Amino acid sequence: MHRFLVCLFVPALALAAWACSSDSGTAATSTPVTKADIVDVDELTIEGSDAASPIKVGDPAALLGLAKVEGKQSIATVKAVLAHIKDIAKGKDPVRSGKTAAGQDFGVWEAKKGTATVKLVIIRMTEKRLRYLLFAKKDDTSAFKALMTGVFVKWAPNAGAGRFHLSLTNTSDTMPGLDVDGSIHFYFATHKADLKGRRLVYKNVIKRNDKDGVPANFAMDVLHKVGVGGRIRTFAIGDIQTKLDGIELFAMRVLWKNGLGGRADGVLAHVKPLPVAVLAHVHECWDKDGKRTAYKDDVTLNDKDDPDEGDVTKCVELAQEEVPDGSAKPDGTDPDPELDALLNEGEATAIDEAAASEAVDPEAK
Repeated sequence: MHRFLVCLFVPALALAAWACSSDSGTAATSTPVTKADIVDVDELTIEGSDAASPIKVGDPAALLGLAKVEGKQSIATVKAVLAHIKDIAKGKDPVRSGKTAAGQDFGVWEAKKGTATVKLVIIRMTEKRLRYLLFAKKDDTSAFKALMTGVFVKWAPNAGAGRFHLSLTNTSDTMPGLDVDGSIHFYFATHKADLKGRRLVYKNVIKRNDKDGVPANFAMDVLHKVGVGGRIRTFAIGDIQTKLDGIELFAMRVLWKNGLGGRADGVLAHVKPLPVAVLAHVHECWDKDGKRTAYKDDVTLNDKDDPDEGDVTKCVELAQEEVPDGSAKPDGTDPDPELDALLNEGEATAIDEAAASEAVDPEAK
């Protein structure tokens, strides 16, 4: 079945529109914004060491490899925006401070990056609720564009939960190297020492000049159990099965235990041209070295290339799961209940779309 893993399209994105409401009606604050209010970007983008094209048991695990590619490139897309926060603000107090018209304290971090200028604005809405605004302009003759907006709920210095909207369109317009349109609604929770999580909701994400592609509108869930392992529920879209005409999508659940191994369960579907049609269900196990220990799919014509081997019902104490067929579509979702609970506890899901889209610069003339 590894033949369907050959040509993988990996998305990236950008926000097409931004709300322009104000913070009027929110109480004035009297606590200055400082470096303790800077979210730890490294914790937002943490990667797992054991999760990330075989033919038989003992070869590198195919679904593990696909998960690593998808996970790393998705995080690379997020880092294209969030890294600016780390670069210009981590460990530093604001270069400017002030009060909004509503009396809220705000701080500004600003720096040159080549010919571009990047500016982070943080507005204290309440003692623990902070509005984040990240702007950039590609040169001194250009206007600032919003790369990111959102709200951070601070539970401890540099840690908490929130919802950020990342504009890959604006990032591609102002900073080199991305060339992707669309946006990501990025939910996260880092307030617990032993559990970190994030959800990436893709909104019309597609590579620029990709006339044959399908815009991604699916969601990706990631949970990291610190020092233990984790799991990912994710999607890949593109010409995955090169022997078929059109575009395919692979929806999968990946679980791992540090130092032991893991498993993946997934559904492959044809998504373009319509109609969407499920092609295969796939299961794979691997050991601590990422080598396949068991494999099974329900495709009867590829047993010579990728034979069913071993027992996939349980891998390193991780039981087999079934990804719902309905998830295998460009706007598919397969929410992780434990991540839901973590985001709820951190108050990330209490931030509505309008609040997370606010893009008013308090310094604008």
